[in-house]
Amino acid sequence: MLEPVASLLAKQLRKKGLYKYAEASAVVTKAQKWLEDHLPNFTDDIQVETFKDGCLLIACANSIALQEARFVQNELHSYLSNEKDAFQDQNLEDIRIVRAK
Repeated sequence: MLEPVASLLAKQLRKKGLYKYAEASAVVTKAQKWLEDHLPNFTDDIQVETFKDGCLLIACANSIALQEARFVQNELHSYLSNEKDAFQDQNLEDIRIVRAK
């Protein structure tokens, strides 16, 4: 019986110790896409930086972008929490939104 490619890829990533990095990258990508869709006027000002130890870090270029990102923070958290294929080994515990330097 043939295994699905996704299953084989996940298995190989785990074997090489790279699965959590691939998972973090997928979460960052999904979060960035969601923010671009929901805050289209701030695509250049809001950047999802990292997902590590259950914490998603979002950097904003200015205070207006920061305020808008915080306004949709709970919706983003709900969206990512419901995306079961986004991450399996790590749970999204917190979203931190900071002003970029």
